[in-house]
Amino acid sequence: MAIQLTNMLGSTLSDRIRIRLGENRVFSGAPLIIVVSLVLLAALQIAPALVFIGLIGFVTAVVHPILLNRIQTEVPDDIRATLLSVQSLMFTGLFALSEPILGLLADKSGLPTAYLILAGSMGILSLFLLWKSRCHLITVTTNADALCEESTIPAVA
Repeated sequence: MAIQLTNMLGSTLSDRIRIRLGENRVFSGAPLIIVVSLVLLAALQIAPALVFIGLIGFVTAVVHPILLNRIQTEVPDDIRATLLSVQSLMFTGLFALSEPILGLLADKSGLPTAYLILAGSMGILSLFLLWKSRCHLITVTTNADALCEESTIPAVA
């Protein structure tokens, strides 16, 4: 019940948070908050640590509407439905693969180990995605064009 309430609160406050912090900060900060919450959840393993589960639910609820809004505004009409379908398929596939693996890890090595492995893999994936999208996250810099030319990512005008 508490997780559902944090999800509803996150969805409700999503637009205010986006306006206050900006989309780029939300997108780059959310994985960090989730990874830190997973590490603290693994380290503490006590009832108050359940707050971190609520924080993870809140952050994902904040990010989801912002992401869908960005997809709706930036993706051309002719491929938007395909992109949303692929996003849903990838999310479902990732969960279908990761949940049994993490469950097996938790059974064999303990829940803290599963949390730490999840945090590490999510951290590595987030760093990779942030690195690949760095040109889109740059707002004011003198060498943004040179940075983007090196990686063959087009600069945002």
